[in-house]
Amino acid sequence: MAQPNDSRSESIKLLDNKSAQARDSRVTATLKPQVERPSFNQFYYWLRNRNGFRHTAYKNSILPFSENYKDFAGRKGDSYVNITGFGQRFELDETPLDEELRSLLFPGLKVGKATLYMLVDAYTDYVIGFYLTFGSPSVLEVSNALYQCFRDRYSWLKSIDCLGFIDDWEEVNPPLTLVVDNAEFNNSLSESIVKGLNTKIEFGKPGCGNDKPFIESLFSRTKGYLPDLSKAYKSVSQNGQRTNSARKHAFLTSREMSKILMENIVYHNNYLPNDKKELPKEAIEDGVAKIPRDLLRWAVENGNSYMQPKLSDIELRS
Repeated sequence: MAQPNDSRSESIKLLDNKSAQARDSRVTATLKPQVERPSFNQFYYWLRNRNGFRHTAYKNSILPFSENYKDFAGRKGDSYVNITGFGQRFELDETPLDEELRSLLFPGLKVGKATLYMLVDAYTDYVIGFYLTFGSPSVLEVSNALYQCFRDRYSWLKSIDCLGFIDDWEEVNPPLTLVVDNAEFNNSLSESIVKGLNTKIEFGKPGCGNDKPFIESLFSRTKGYLPDLSKAYKSVSQNGQRTNSARKHAFLTSREMSKILMENIVYHNNYLPNDKKELPKEAIEDGVAKIPRDLLRWAVENGNSYMQPKLSDIELRS
């Protein structure tokens, strides 16, 4: 078979597309074996070096000074390129749920929307745990969230009445680096939260949610899993008693919402493949599926783990 001569054919040949066809060329492009195909970052590096500033995609990637300063000033640009194992970088964030809830003890009492804390690993996209609370974001709530995520799985699942999912979770230790918002951690009170965890804290830039893209995309997917057919579902809260019709129709408790979240997160961790995930060459050769739990187990078994020593519940509380 003749070799394509133009750069466009050569570019398409490297793309991960089973029906790759060289556009505007008489030569059919063939794909390399999966273990020899470059990642997107490698392909972009090669394409930039080959075509330089002449390439249209590279020209479009050049941002104005104001945009570049807002989003990238002070960053090295290697936050995720150098992540090589599980536990090297965890991301923690919170978001309000869109479902109005009622009280667990007093069924007739409508308590409003809950705040959802989630912790995710950047290497595997594995959800370490979640925490549902009605309190406002604070040092106290974020410390409770970390405690629930790092305590032993049996105690955590029992506290939220989800022991039926005990076999679907992996025991996880504190990470090497924890990426958080400035709000809860940028004060002297937060120093006690990570005391004894041997974990380094990294702060996201104010107003830049893309500092934690994994947790932000996970929030979007998790909210997409939840049914929006309930009359108590409303994305925007209204404080007025007459106008807040969603709160009047609240029928789920925090326990019931935790079970709904549990089902969706377990499905994400254990069964949902991420086709956009770029696996390391060794994982591809070992036949690891693009599923968070499978990648986690492979990383731990092969020594690609940065988890810190396991702490007991008493040590986590102190």
